[in-house]
Amino acid sequence: MPTYEYPREEFLAPSDTLSGYDRWAASYDHETNPVIAATSWVLDHAPLGCADAEVVELGCGTGRNIPRVLGEGARSYVGVDGSYGMLNMASANVIDQDHIDVIGVGPDTFDEMEFYASIFDYIAYFD
Repeated sequence: MPTYEYPREEFLAPSDTLSGYDRWAASYDHETNPVIAATSWVLDHAPLGCADAEVVELGCGTGRNIPRVLGEGARSYVGVDGSYGMLNMASANVIDQDHIDVIGVGPDTFDEMEFYASIFDYIAYFD
């Protein structure tokens, strides 16, 4: 009976991962992506419960969840991501909206996100 060899696990440095997201940013929302499809299905079937809340989304990517968050009545939205390519896409989608901001953070900063709990009512991580 033949045996199957599993591929070895390989871990990328955070900077390598973010570089990959930077390269993927322009097509991220347009390619067939099972993670996006699954997340979209869940979001389409469940309310977020963020009405009248100050919302921060960790790992906001291209900002594709901004309309959903604001559509449910959030007072404000801040998107945080380590990929500047993704943030550039998000920023292009939120021009001239005073209650929306996107913030770039380095890979080490994600460990220091605890302070968000004190200034936001709703913290979201959808993917």
